[in-house]
Amino acid sequence: SMLLAYWQARTADPALLPFAERRAVAEIATPQVYDPAYDGHGNWPFNTALAGGLGLDAYVARFASLAELVPWLEAGVPLAISAAWEPGTLDNAPIPRSLGHLLVLAGCDGAGHAIVADPRGNTEAEVRRLYDAAQLERAWQDKPSGTAYVIHPRGWPVPALA
Repeated sequence: SMLLAYWQARTADPALLPFAERRAVAEIATPQVYDPAYDGHGNWPFNTALAGGLGLDAYVARFASLAELVPWLEAGVPLAISAAWEPGTLDNAPIPRSLGHLLVLAGCDGAGHAIVADPRGNTEAEVRRLYDAAQLERAWQDKPSGTAYVIHPRGWPVPALA
């Protein structure tokens, strides 16, 4: 939903307007991405299908490093990534550990930090976080194996996938 809200703000696409509200997760997205076979909401293809059904290009891709994501970020395409970590391995995380936590990578600050939007934040100020880029890369490359949601408007200029 964070990516859909981002693209609504960037493009003013009326189909994405409901996602500008934080309650869209519970009211719109969660019911639409329920997977009865999995009995849950963590199915990546279902999540990208929701975005695709709204007219966006949406797919799951694997990347070998955060450096491979930089061209996407420079093209204005934030990416959703899943990170898994143990206590003490991801400084500034809002929770001590996770087996898989989705967050949006919005950029890098050039000082070794990844700029993320973390949905565990209760306020807008808490959502925006800086993580040590090397720590985040390890947490992202471990169990999720560098997987990312790539979601952008059709026709948006994007880098080629390797």
